[in-house]
Amino acid sequence: MILNTNATLLDRSVVAGLVPSRVRVHVSLDGPDEESNSRRRTAGGRSSWPAVLRGLAVLKDAGLSLQINATLSRANIGRLEELVIFAAGLSCRRIFLALPDGERDDLPAFESADLARDLVELRSSAKRADVDLFGPWSVAAFPPRPPTPWPPLNVVVRPDGRAFFPHLPRAVFSSVAEAFSSGRASSVGAEWRRTLRSCRDCPLIGPCRGYIKMMVRYHTGSLSGSSEQCGLAVAAGRTMKEERYRPLRTALDVRVAPAPRGKIEIRSPSAPEEPLLASQDVVTVLDWFLATGDLAALEKGYASKDLGETVRLLAAKGILVDPGAQTDARFFAVLTARGREDRRGPIRFGARNAHDLDRLKALGPLLERARRPSASRPRASTSSGHRTPTGSPGF
Repeated sequence: MILNTNATLLDRSVVAGLVPSRVRVHVSLDGPDEESNSRRRTAGGRSSWPAVLRGLAVLKDAGLSLQINATLSRANIGRLEELVIFAAGLSCRRIFLALPDGERDDLPAFESADLARDLVELRSSAKRADVDLFGPWSVAAFPPRPPTPWPPLNVVVRPDGRAFFPHLPRAVFSSVAEAFSSGRASSVGAEWRRTLRSCRDCPLIGPCRGYIKMMVRYHTGSLSGSSEQCGLAVAAGRTMKEERYRPLRTALDVRVAPAPRGKIEIRSPSAPEEPLLASQDVVTVLDWFLATGDLAALEKGYASKDLGETVRLLAAKGILVDPGAQTDARFFAVLTARGREDRRGPIRFGARNAHDLDRLKALGPLLERARRPSASRPRASTSSGHRTPTGSPGF
């Protein structure tokens, strides 16, 4: 269940009632301070910012899942990195950022390619703060969607009991039951499919499947403003395909050891070959990639003309891998090939002998607690604050 709110009326008693249901809370917010939220006013015309801050503090203390929904405007377009830092401080893991669907008077003119690159760069650095920055413009990062059967499973219910499907708000039904009845829903489904046919030649048809157009229709009642949203998404999709935005992480089966002449030996036991001899700075790069990142984010804190070549070589050697690569499983197989193995729930323990295995299993309760999401868990900062090397890597 999702609660959309501006957070001004949230207090401890209200939030306490949401906790048992694990409601996900989406807060409408445009920036990190009162100035960037100057358009958001109370019914009496006063700034809503003090009340918003109180509501956000209560949500953070309660540990509820929080998402910030923001609209690009003149007031925040130059302060989005500050918004990411603000969100991370609230233990907020998601920021939905979109163009305004209606009038654009408050948004400076922009070129899709330039704005797309800025947003993709910011998305890259936000990941280092454990914040997922996304929106209609980032639809290329979504996995391909299968054709959606009609009717869709999500429906919006108004306080009076009437209901509508999000992407077709003009078709209002008297109840949820009527919305899902075959007679009325079939005509709405036909209109949805007509709209989707106009997306047939779009390069984003796989991951989007008409999502952007349906979203614009939801907010405005028409498709007239969808071309700009679609154009920005296509431009962002092209940018995301660049090598510097490829997500990578350090393989968990990498072994590092001192070598003569101040060098470091790097090898992977699951892919035996001649080890790489590298400088200490390369090891620091590997440490940075343990949390998953990309070259674009690394370049913000690490100035070196050879950085791209270094990352490409580490990836070619299987030392930096795609986030989904099962190097932990490979490492576990190598470790336990001549040793012992045991399970505790979803956690697998492996060691070279029974004595070490028993010692490891004593960590089970701590590991189980670490698996659970925690609002108080420390986070990395954004690119301006994370620990990065300062020298030049070299082999």
